[in-house]
Amino acid sequence: FHFCDLLINAHIRNLRDFAQMVVDKGVRMAYSGQALIKKQMDDETLRIIAKSGCTSMVFGVESFSDRVLTDMRKGYTVQQAKECIERVHNAGIKVIVNLIVGFPTETEVEFQETIDFLRENHGLIDSISALSACIVTAQSDLEKNPDKYGIVLPKPEHWCQWYSKDGANTYDVRQERLYRMLDVLNELKISHGMTNRYLEMIDERQSEGEQPAAH
Repeated sequence: FHFCDLLINAHIRNLRDFAQMVVDKGVRMAYSGQALIKKQMDDETLRIIAKSGCTSMVFGVESFSDRVLTDMRKGYTVQQAKECIERVHNAGIKVIVNLIVGFPTETEVEFQETIDFLRENHGLIDSISALSACIVTAQSDLEKNPDKYGIVLPKPEHWCQWYSKDGANTYDVRQERLYRMLDVLNELKISHGMTNRYLEMIDERQSEGEQPAAH
């Protein structure tokens, strides 16, 4: 089964105690859930969690660029993320990651950093659960403070049609990066899913033989 709590490892001690109880009682089960990058998930803790039946953890890393992670207020670095998912992988638990392309402050350099990380470390990642271009969700910090991120929110479709004031990050730019990321994932044979309307748009364009705009 899949835990529907926001985070399976929000409290590491509770998760470890739960896993140990499952092991001690000899309960046979399989489970998975969303997880945070945490250094407290040491090798021994992960060994117990894996033994209790945890088959996979989903990490909302979103980017493998230190600057973008900082702007997203993730609270960890790329190196810390790598060390965590490597420990999870080595424990025999599948590593599933969510990715977002085109965050307002993401430049071509930061986008390439994420691609480079995937090329160098794809052996640690079993699949990409959700790949999407950045959207502005209701009541998010992006919507409440667009000036902070240097973006413009045109009505009524500002959730997907937003653009940066300097013109460097537009809908077309995000679409183009999404295509390129898909190409990389296919090249590396990393299975992947997608979210939001971008999936429908890509399917429509591919069926028509249309290529994405390059910028």
